[in-house]
Amino acid sequence: MKVKILLLLLLCVFTSINSFGQSVTTTTTATGYNYPLGITDYFTGCPNNGGTYLGPDSTRGGCYTPGMYHLGFDMFKAGTAMNNPVYAMESGKVIYIDPNSSWTFNSTSDNTAVFVSFSTGSGTNYVSVYGHLLRSSVRVKVGDIINAGTKIGELGYWNPPHLHVGVWANRTTLPPSPWGRDSMGNYPNARGTSDPIAWITATNSSAKCQNGGSAYYRPGGVTSNHPNGTLFTVKDDPQPGTVYVLVNGQTRGIPSADLLYKLYGVGHGFDFRDVMQISMDEFNTYSHGAVLNSPLPMNGRNEPDGRLIKQWGGGEISIVTNNGQRRAFTSAEAFLNLGYQFCNVAGVSDYNTYPKGTDISK
Repeated sequence: MKVKILLLLLLCVFTSINSFGQSVTTTTTATGYNYPLGITDYFTGCPNNGGTYLGPDSTRGGCYTPGMYHLGFDMFKAGTAMNNPVYAMESGKVIYIDPNSSWTFNSTSDNTAVFVSFSTGSGTNYVSVYGHLLRSSVRVKVGDIINAGTKIGELGYWNPPHLHVGVWANRTTLPPSPWGRDSMGNYPNARGTSDPIAWITATNSSAKCQNGGSAYYRPGGVTSNHPNGTLFTVKDDPQPGTVYVLVNGQTRGIPSADLLYKLYGVGHGFDFRDVMQISMDEFNTYSHGAVLNSPLPMNGRNEPDGRLIKQWGGGEISIVTNNGQRRAFTSAEAFLNLGYQFCNVAGVSDYNTYPKGTDISK
């Protein structure tokens, strides 16, 4: 059965917080990116924002720091303050966390910047920076796969507090500095950057659909676990990049892309966008079986175990698991914090024919 992916292109706002896990937001652009401060209205231009993309100093009619021009966009509005949460715009991989203090305002706080490698739906690679984050608030590490909409950290002090957002197109590695500003003598050399606000709202740079990660999600302070059928890699795996499927509480390695594509037979497979990253702690809670050498048996339903489904026109999302049951997610938090993404949900017409199992609340 051909999978029809439900694309959530309409603007929606749903923010929820769990003190033991990650807070999540689905405040999105029409092209599938999350607004990194969870706000759709923000200051642009002088005098509120001296950090407009390629914003010059007063010698070129701008209001940026004398002698310098700005590479990126400073996002904030009235009321934006230190400790405001900052969310991942897209699902991607953390490639660098700046150890230096260049993102700090007059030594008032210890700020840093997080650089993440992403892809668009059309295959363009790019790197984004989230600057002026309070170092102690950053909850990700290099090598993490992060989920679109999950919290990266919080704003550090600046005057006024704001998030510096930057985008470098056609890159997968750390871009050369300068990352945030350059001398007016080089204006308007963009240094390989693109306008980040135009990037996340332009239809030709729509976000790639891919699952994220749950390496630091600790519901109730304990290690998380996933339903049977979940596909994942493992952070810090001695065999990096290995894809596993969870079958009856046991991990089974998938040795080839071809087997992933037909995991439960031809027409009942997955691709790499359905794969998430979990922690080694969680991986070690499961027993480990042999590497697969052939497709797994189907469950007697139209959709295989591991598929995210919802009834066409309905609101509830479930995962098919445990040989054809459906387990519903009770909130966006429960869904996103486990590493799943809405763009991977398949609309089905036979939703209620799947026997209902226990709901997933965390």
